[in-house]
Amino acid sequence: MNQELRWEVHKKDTSLEDRFVRKLGIHPIIARVLINRGITTFEDALSFLKPSLKSITPSDSLRDISIATERVLEALDRGEKITLFGDYDVDGVTAGSLLCSFFRDIGVSVDCYYPNRLEEGYGLNSPALKKIVQDGTRLIIALDLGVTNSAEVMYARGLGADVIILDHHEVPNELPQATAIVNPHRLDCPFPFKGLCGAGLAYYLTIALRTRLREKGYFKRGAEPNLR
Repeated sequence: MNQELRWEVHKKDTSLEDRFVRKLGIHPIIARVLINRGITTFEDALSFLKPSLKSITPSDSLRDISIATERVLEALDRGEKITLFGDYDVDGVTAGSLLCSFFRDIGVSVDCYYPNRLEEGYGLNSPALKKIVQDGTRLIIALDLGVTNSAEVMYARGLGADVIILDHHEVPNELPQATAIVNPHRLDCPFPFKGLCGAGLAYYLTIALRTRLREKGYFKRGAEPNLR
């Protein structure tokens, strides 16, 4: 099927481009890219080029992040075993590594499970969940997967484990009956950046957890984790 394809090139704003080049000390091409992305003020351009954690979107703008945080705190108070069930790709592995490091830094040991791509496929699977729960896990945190695993979430619940889902993939019409589902693509989620990856969601969970642990006086026992 032949279709005519046509490039539409943004009209060049020479005046603004020159101001960005002078004030920011950047190459004209970078200035043009910023302008084409809708960045038209010096302050916004500087924030884009030199971001700060102070300007990060508050974690509580993620739907269910507070529910997820409180359930993790409950597991810590009860001494419940936590298992991170991550996707096998770079996003899921990074999310798991980030959360493992955080829990280690607060003195909590957690298990990690990554399915075999060829033998188990993508997502939560019942045989793995059965083994995880039989090994004593009472809280499963699904990383970069889970939002389409309604049957598997119900299976885990039937075995006696709660499931928290941190997933950035498109959501189905009916969400799993998990304890919490943190996903910026939820229609009821006000988080402004829908392109957040699984590792980004894991990072936001560490922000929320550190904040609540600080409020509870947890870090009087030792230093706070450095989230930088």
